[in-house]
Amino acid sequence: MIETKNILELFKPIVKEVLESMLKEEREIYLENNPPTKGNGFYERDLKTAFGELTAIRVPRTRDNGFKSALLPYRKRITEDLDALIRAMLISGMSTRKIAQKF
Repeated sequence: MIETKNILELFKPIVKEVLESMLKEEREIYLENNPPTKGNGFYERDLKTAFGELTAIRVPRTRDNGFKSALLPYRKRITEDLDALIRAMLISGMSTRKIAQKF
């Protein structure tokens, strides 16, 4: 029998690749709307999702530091769906220790 956790592990690289592609496209739109600005590589960050933790996501940046992603807000390290799940667990009375063990 295949465990749910193993299935989610299979999706992590796909989710990461799609997210990185969307971030690159978002930067391209920003660069088209701000002609003198140029791209300036990438920086890496981690994100906790319902699929597990995505590590070393390549987030594009610009030379003027004006690009701010709508998909991945600044300093956001956890997705909205996972954040809502954790809040629901707390409201239902689950201890923070048990929640930490789950994630």
